[in-house]
Amino acid sequence: MKAPRAPKRDTVLEMHGHERVDPWFWMNDREDSAVLDYLREENAWTATALAGTKALQETIYKEIRARIPQNDQTVPVRVRQWWYSTRFEDGRDYPIHLRRSKADADDQVILDVNDFGEDHSYVEVGSRAISPDGNWMAYALDVVGRRLYSIHLRNLETGEEPFNVIPATSGDLLWGEDGRTIYYTVKDPQTLRPFKVMRHRTGTDPATDECIFEEPDDTYYIGISKTKSRQFILITCEHTLRSEVRYLDATDPAAHPQLIQAREGEHEYDVDHHGDWW
Repeated sequence: MKAPRAPKRDTVLEMHGHERVDPWFWMNDREDSAVLDYLREENAWTATALAGTKALQETIYKEIRARIPQNDQTVPVRVRQWWYSTRFEDGRDYPIHLRRSKADADDQVILDVNDFGEDHSYVEVGSRAISPDGNWMAYALDVVGRRLYSIHLRNLETGEEPFNVIPATSGDLLWGEDGRTIYYTVKDPQTLRPFKVMRHRTGTDPATDECIFEEPDDTYYIGISKTKSRQFILITCEHTLRSEVRYLDATDPAAHPQLIQAREGEHEYDVDHHGDWW
């Protein structure tokens, strides 16, 4: 069986006044049946070429797996009034996220990722964030594999998820200190670059969420975080050689970002807050 060769289809691409020809640009189209057929040919050829190594593959797999504890649990970490940890169980593919009210109390399962694995061939949970009062958890879920996450809100007392799902996010999220506001980032649909920060009020339609910041320069990507004081939310724009940070009051659900220092030259910086100091 010969290795397949992708056919060339020249596409002229122009940027910054310069033209270049890409003979394989057509393979970017995930919906093109010709692209899918070619990938199937590649997979079939790979399976044939590696058929003689199946026993070795199994040996290596078992050796690596034997070095990993199949029943394990992380050390509990205290966040506000709760202790959080993650457990892994033999025979189960995904983690189980737990919390307890004090160090010697029984664990409460707040998110068993294995539940999603029963209905989906691919599962990844991105960010998880607990509301300041400890009653709600927001978590980002991808069941496709494109790293486009839907955000779900779970009541940790009842286990119910009564609110609308926030679709197509980057998986980066955090709570405002008012306990009713969620901040998250959105990706550009073409480049998958995180470029917008959105603000959502629990119980409202995600279609009405407010964009509080957008990065127009496609050489930058953005991320959100909270200061150690929990008083401010940070929006960081990052580039290979420089960065730029904005902040907003985490206690004010109507606050807007304020610039700390404009991007310039090859200047990268980070900030944090404590007391009266940045």
